[in-house]
Amino acid sequence: MKKIFGIGLNKSGTTSLHEALKIIGFNSAHCFFEDRITIQDKMKENIDEGKDILFGLEKYDALLDFNNLKDVMCLVSKLYLKYPDSLFIVTKRNKDDWVKSFTKHNELIHGLDKEQSKKNKIVYEQLYDKVLTDIDDFFKDKPNLLIMDICGGDGWEKLCPFLNKKIPKISFPYFNKT
Repeated sequence: MKKIFGIGLNKSGTTSLHEALKIIGFNSAHCFFEDRITIQDKMKENIDEGKDILFGLEKYDALLDFNNLKDVMCLVSKLYLKYPDSLFIVTKRNKDDWVKSFTKHNELIHGLDKEQSKKNKIVYEQLYDKVLTDIDDFFKDKPNLLIMDICGGDGWEKLCPFLNKKIPKISFPYFNKT
């Protein structure tokens, strides 16, 4: 079975995508996989130790939500080179909405105050643009990328044909709406 990699920005519908993949039969890991170790950290550890990038993650059909956005493209390019037949899904949303959600998330999780968050707004906007532009550039000639705006309403009708799955008779799972 081909691996599925959810390479979109966190706070862009990755939890919804994770739940959707489970509904249609995939074993999906979202951000953390075991013992609060992030998928991304495990991949980087594997690379550093000379192991296969997916060592210890083999049981998962889908791996989603790489939390360190600055390193996403490094891992994506390594995954693509090692697993060129895999499927890649980018979740994205309106930039202003994403910045608000990402800011709120960082305030709650990392204890950033409102003043620091205001300073970070421009950095977040630049990060959003860079990550999505880099992904677009990398995949411009490759057929195995799906772009989904789950926050904007994309659901089964877009996801299932890409994965060659039947559309379930239940509603698409929209989680963590902000």
